[in-house]
Amino acid sequence: MNRERRSLFLVVLTLVTYGLSIFFDHGSFILPFPIFDFILLIVSLQFAFWNWRDILSFRKWYFYVYFIAILTKILTNQLLWSFFLDDQDLTIFNNELWIDTFRLAFFVEILLIFFCWSYVEKLKYKYIAFLVLLGLQIAGLFEETYYLSYIEMPLFAVYVVSQKPKNSLTYLLILHAILDLLSLTMVTLVH
Repeated sequence: MNRERRSLFLVVLTLVTYGLSIFFDHGSFILPFPIFDFILLIVSLQFAFWNWRDILSFRKWYFYVYFIAILTKILTNQLLWSFFLDDQDLTIFNNELWIDTFRLAFFVEILLIFFCWSYVEKLKYKYIAFLVLLGLQIAGLFEETYYLSYIEMPLFAVYVVSQKPKNSLTYLLILHAILDLLSLTMVTLVH
């Protein structure tokens, strides 16, 4: 088992253990889904540290775009903004278009990563997968179909794994997909 796969396993195992410990203590399975974006950032920094030669030589330049996408996704996280804004300012900030703008930028960056990576890796069926991903992203922008935005990364990860390019970005996308599925589970259980 390589170190990226081991890291992915340890992150998921830690989150499931956390959820099970809360379940045994309080009778409900709760995961810390607001910090999933920060976990993804930390793991991507670790992968960048492990593969610094490839990243500095621009052989894996799409990793830079993914890192920027993760930073943009963190800007959509209300937990981050709650550290800097009080309750009233946070409510005003959430009612403005900033969060939606950051979400839209994240979606565009994910599309850019998909298109560039599928071109570099010469993946099959990239145009059909691109259209499906684009459709899910557009549907995820509307409030009624927001839950579809949680399905886009798992489908992206399934497509990437089925094409078999095994590198650090593959494992980051798998982790991203797992965290999005866990977030979807927690959001649907809360509502």
